[in-house]
Amino acid sequence: MRPGPDVGRGRDVARPEGVGQGGPVSEHVGTGSPRWSEVYSRGTAGFVEVVRGLSPAQVRAGVPACPGWTVHDLLAHQAGSSTDVVRGDLDGVTTAPWTARQVEDRRDRTVAALVAEWEANVPTVAAWCDAASGPNPAWDVAVHLSDLREAVGLPPAPVESGWGAVLEAAVDLLREQGATVSVAQRGLDPGGTTWHVATAYGLWRGVFSRLDRPALEREVLRGDVDGFRRAAFLAD
Repeated sequence: MRPGPDVGRGRDVARPEGVGQGGPVSEHVGTGSPRWSEVYSRGTAGFVEVVRGLSPAQVRAGVPACPGWTVHDLLAHQAGSSTDVVRGDLDGVTTAPWTARQVEDRRDRTVAALVAEWEANVPTVAAWCDAASGPNPAWDVAVHLSDLREAVGLPPAPVESGWGAVLEAAVDLLREQGATVSVAQRGLDPGGTTWHVATAYGLWRGVFSRLDRPALEREVLRGDVDGFRRAAFLAD
């Protein structure tokens, strides 16, 4: 299951303190083998915590990483996709029509109603994540939690919030395709990797097509930027 709506790229991102200072990605996210059920549950809790504290104007605000969507739409997608997983309604999963239906069907629902729908589905979807092979709903929640926090002006969540585990898994998939990534440490380049990038969080946003071209050029210190864009998940 590829995470996120099949739309566009985001903006330049903030860089959390202490992240992205070193060589291989695993040295900085350090999550080991994750239980995806825990990543999904943690990501859901983090997402819900943010949306419950938003004003009506913030809920109506656009999400730069998901052009055409508001914060309400992002929440509707999460609630709707969780219900679709529970029901087994996965025809067209991750396609634009699949996600658009989730949003449109919930256009008039309140934040509280959407949260209640999503939270009721968490146990089932979390268990589904552990049984899944490859990308799964835990990836989707982690990507969109970062989208949400950026949209409402919050700093990046800690690596333990879930994005570190998903980043490691995504980089493993790139490695299976013959591409490797290292992260800078005081400007030193270990060499031998396909790309050498500035920060782990910047890699996280870039590898899921959340950085525009100028931001990606700043993030990729060595290697072909166009090649990185083509290799990224959700790439055009």
